[in-house]
Amino acid sequence: MSLKRATGLLAAATLVAAASAAAAPANGRLAYMNGGSVYTINPDGTGAALLHEGVFPSFSPEGTRIAFAGTQFGPGGALPILVADADGSNVRQIGASLSPHLLSWSPDGTRIAFVSGLALGGFSVVVLNADGSGSSTISPDASPDAAASWSPDGTELAFTTTNDTDIAVAKADGSGRRLLIQDGTKDMSPSWSPGGSQIAFFREANGRFVLYAIGANGSGLHQLGQTQANNFAPPAWSPDGSRIAFGGAEAIGYDRYGPYYRENVYTVGADGVGERRLTDSASLAAGFAPLWSPDGRRIAFLSSRTGYSAGSQLFVMNPDGTCETQLTALATPVSQPSWQALATGGQTNPLECAALSIAGSLDVERDHPALDDSRVYIYHGVVANNGNVTSDPLRLVTADESPFSYISANAASGACSLGARVSCTLPALPPGGTIEVEFRFNAFVAGTFEIEPEVEGTGNTPDGDASDNAPFCEISTQQGSTLRAGSDDDLICGTVGADSIFAGGGNDRVFAGAGHNVIHGGPDEDEIQGGGGTDIAYGDSGRDGIHGSSGDDVLIGGSGPDQLWGDIGGDFLKGGPGADRLFGGYGNDVIDSRDGLTEQVYCGEGKDRVEADLRDIVRDCEKVVRRPAVQARAPR
Repeated sequence: MSLKRATGLLAAATLVAAASAAAAPANGRLAYMNGGSVYTINPDGTGAALLHEGVFPSFSPEGTRIAFAGTQFGPGGALPILVADADGSNVRQIGASLSPHLLSWSPDGTRIAFVSGLALGGFSVVVLNADGSGSSTISPDASPDAAASWSPDGTELAFTTTNDTDIAVAKADGSGRRLLIQDGTKDMSPSWSPGGSQIAFFREANGRFVLYAIGANGSGLHQLGQTQANNFAPPAWSPDGSRIAFGGAEAIGYDRYGPYYRENVYTVGADGVGERRLTDSASLAAGFAPLWSPDGRRIAFLSSRTGYSAGSQLFVMNPDGTCETQLTALATPVSQPSWQALATGGQTNPLECAALSIAGSLDVERDHPALDDSRVYIYHGVVANNGNVTSDPLRLVTADESPFSYISANAASGACSLGARVSCTLPALPPGGTIEVEFRFNAFVAGTFEIEPEVEGTGNTPDGDASDNAPFCEISTQQGSTLRAGSDDDLICGTVGADSIFAGGGNDRVFAGAGHNVIHGGPDEDEIQGGGGTDIAYGDSGRDGIHGSSGDDVLIGGSGPDQLWGDIGGDFLKGGPGADRLFGGYGNDVIDSRDGLTEQVYCGEGKDRVEADLRDIVRDCEKVVRRPAVQARAPR
């Protein structure tokens, strides 16, 4: 993170609060799969332990045993199916099958259903006796993507058929197979309600999956959710059957394959009322694959919010979405969580946290309009507690070394002192409370510098998820002015004003803000987000990705193979020289793809007009005018 004197400011702040161990959990441990082995961990994130080599762990209903598939191939390429005591001891093989996965115990703990097979030979639903005394194939036409779901009385199984096309129900011995819904719509991932009268599942509607439910007898089909659902995991009923948790996907933009999404965990009432998003991270993979705790007072889920290099990690939160707390922080992805039920212990108390966050913006005093050493910059920050308990007293400090000369520092509550850095003592924040801070400073030294202000809790109140404690912007313009960045790789944010941004050389990322902006990406490979206003964005040279976001935007790719997304609004897109991909998005767009090369144009929603070469690939567009490519004249 860097400051370019007289051109921009890195306004980044990190909010850190020490976490303390939660009270002893009333639920049992969580099992998960990581790197070909099964691990367990306490619900407060302590006591992680390797259980055994294996995959697809599943705790038995009474919590004393755990089943999983082994990883050592046996005769015919079969993998062993193992059962162990909950602590990993007394491992015994109860069967073997081709690629067994998605294990699911019967409610009485006497049988285990799983999906078995290979892509070339097809997949089946198999039921294996937990004592190893025998198995039976329930259906030879199962999907490998969704687990079978037991009826609460253990007499039937619901499962997804081949190619994720239908939901079938069969007796636990394989007899009485029937399709739950007789139509041509794709249905998948059934989940039986605790009371046994309903089955929730994902149903395709207009090219996307949505949460539905139907009576176990095939009557009363009805839609529950409004948000597009992902199918990484089936819908999860709360133990009392009152709510259903599921992974949802909200379209927030387009790439060359179409829309891209932000994944969150949602819940909705069993009657379809009260859908709400629980996770609140800005990450594209904020939450998915939710799982209720046995007592219904926690929801575990997976999230990649901490970075895609490590992949998904295990989190827990309260059922209202408060206190998102990370449990694992491993170098490789975590998957397939299973929660152990304890026979005794009672219900757990709600997670408690002071979920601290900080947001900041930069302005400049108007009586120093020139970009010179006398300009006074103003940083406005807001510290907030989004948790459910009062925080400890807080201390805010800026970096030890910086090019800034601080003029003043003030906090709406608390006190600040000046020196080589700013140090503010802030009072404890109640839930929903905020404190505003303001720094004024000059920047006298040219160059690139590190600056990382921090806010630290002075006690042990847990913060929950710390990934939202830092604004992500490195360089921010003063409101409504011009920023010229250098030749390195920059992360640039605009303001609510009308900004002019010249990203310069390097592979830059530009987020233009809400004003009417003009952005030049410069050479190299840049990513430009236009923001909420009416923007003009030029990729210039290099392989660029330009998003107009909301507003009526003008997007010019420049030279190089660019990708342009109009997103929301009536946009004008022109790829320029190079083999470009142009996505109109939502709104009435005008797209010019003529440059003599083969362009790919995807218009999207709205009444769109395209001017294209004869060779261009144009899809989903209302009006297309094609003309021969303009050829350069041969010299005489």
